[in-house]
Amino acid sequence: MTKFGRLVIVGLGLIGGSLAMAWKKAAVAEEIVGVDIDDAVCTMAETMGAVDWATREVAEAVSKAQVVVLAVPVAKIEQVAELVLKHIPRQCLITDVGSTKAGLTGRLSDIFAHRGTYIGGHPMAGSEQTGIAGADPYLFENAVYILTPRQENIPAVDQLALLVGKLGARSIIMPPGQHDAIVAAVSHLPHVVAAGLVNTASGVEERFPRTLMLAAGGFRDTTRIASGDPGLWQGICRANKEQLLQVLKEFQHNITHFIHLLAADDTDGIKGYLTRARITRESIPAKRRGFLPQVFDLVVTVPDRPGMIGSLAQLLGGHGVNIADIEILRAREGDGGTIRLGVQSAEALDRAVELLAGAGYPVRKL
Repeated sequence: MTKFGRLVIVGLGLIGGSLAMAWKKAAVAEEIVGVDIDDAVCTMAETMGAVDWATREVAEAVSKAQVVVLAVPVAKIEQVAELVLKHIPRQCLITDVGSTKAGLTGRLSDIFAHRGTYIGGHPMAGSEQTGIAGADPYLFENAVYILTPRQENIPAVDQLALLVGKLGARSIIMPPGQHDAIVAAVSHLPHVVAAGLVNTASGVEERFPRTLMLAAGGFRDTTRIASGDPGLWQGICRANKEQLLQVLKEFQHNITHFIHLLAADDTDGIKGYLTRARITRESIPAKRRGFLPQVFDLVVTVPDRPGMIGSLAQLLGGHGVNIADIEILRAREGDGGTIRLGVQSAEALDRAVELLAGAGYPVRKL
């Protein structure tokens, strides 16, 4: 891939910051420039080494850009696009990271119809973290990155696909409407459902104050995406309103069906409902990351000795197993406790269990 001169990322939040860090690490451009309305964010991005330099001034950044990425919230993308249009070179590649595409792709294609080349994009990766402080150069590793061009054969699509590949992601070309229907089901609906689960538990907490205290790891894992930025997700839900309403109705139908099965004490029906879900869940490819990275968990019991977490990390890391997540579940002074470790593949999980068990630690998969 020919190295770009200047690549500009407008919006240095979690996604914009992570893109900057990943592309800077891959050396895809002579300079990576960041734009953000917050001076503190610009300073932090420079300090972290996410960008070569950052500024609040769009014109200053994009006037010599070869690639511009619009990484602002969906509700602000068109406004920022109009500003960018006034200053970009005529031969400039513009893309965005908006999580809805149908209406946006058409409107941005019109905005950049006579200046620059626009291709819609959506990296299917994320985190419950927010802001530049949560940026991670490996956020897009093994993730799917959807592209929604109006024409699939334009050279700029190949250029953008090569840039996506440098992130460690895999690009897929898809019609904007199809994209919106799919993400409504696998990204937007889960967030709304997670919020519903937390709000339901909160209601029970009002009647039985120890409810949330008793929430186990499974509840926290199931609902962790509810920790996402409410303002950002409000915009996403509204932008994909029609598709989200459709899948919410389908979800409501499923829940209503289960309510009827349970009320009727339909043993076979309840088992069939749960079995279908289990079979479908297990058919999801384990090695492909979706909107949130998949983590394979195990629980290990350790004695109460200083440096135990370091010992576990050294044992696994020394054999090529990387710990993606860690949580102390229970601990008792003088006795020990249990620690949850997360790794990023089924193979790594099996290897970790083998290594820990071989070292004498009681261990089990979750």
